[in-house]
Amino acid sequence: MDDKSATVPLSPAQMERFHADGFVVVNGLLGLEEIARLVERVDGLLSGRYDATGMVAGRASDRGTTDVGRRIKQVMPMQYPVRDPVLRGIGDDPRIKAIAAQLLDTAAVEMFQQQALIKDPGQDNPTPWHQDDTYWRSGGSAVTAWFPLEPLYADCGTMHMIPGSHRGDVLPHARVGGISIFQVIQTTVDVAAAVPLLIPLGAVSFHHSKLIHGAPRNGGAVRRIALAQHYHAATTASAG
Repeated sequence: MDDKSATVPLSPAQMERFHADGFVVVNGLLGLEEIARLVERVDGLLSGRYDATGMVAGRASDRGTTDVGRRIKQVMPMQYPVRDPVLRGIGDDPRIKAIAAQLLDTAAVEMFQQQALIKDPGQDNPTPWHQDDTYWRSGGSAVTAWFPLEPLYADCGTMHMIPGSHRGDVLPHARVGGISIFQVIQTTVDVAAAVPLLIPLGAVSFHHSKLIHGAPRNGGAVRRIALAQHYHAATTASAG
């Protein structure tokens, strides 16, 4: 779907799936040319080909040699509205925002955080089990749109979701290794219940801010690159 003005609401079945599982996948929301432009832009921001002023472009966390975030790259704007026109455009995409607004049962939403995350193959680069609301403390009033920018494979370290885990409280978290920006849940996680997010290019997964999710290391042959965009109601102040 390349017509950005063609917003399509979620069906009752999709809404039911989101409320039951804490996430829902919408196929065919984005066009392949749009995704290719995003890949080129993210790579250019990381390499210095494009101006990354007002962004973090490099390691996702770098607080010591044992920090797991050293082996995950990111491009994350620190100023909103986003300065870069390509990233700002996808953050403001009316198709994505319309679905986020429907899921949050609000008239309009705004993006308060955006992250492109890159996991190179063959590295010890897992994403620890966590709930987004341990960072934001939104009280469940935020939603994330997550989508791959290159094809996903079972061994590439894709996101794993634990269906229904959003219905509980925000669990105790702590910094990974005591140092990282990355937080990890401190109670037992039912890993056996986890569902891998193997969605095609053009699909977007929307998940609840209290959903437990994480990702294994990239043990495959190709990198994993995805974009995460976090939304709340347009009248809500960001929790941080």
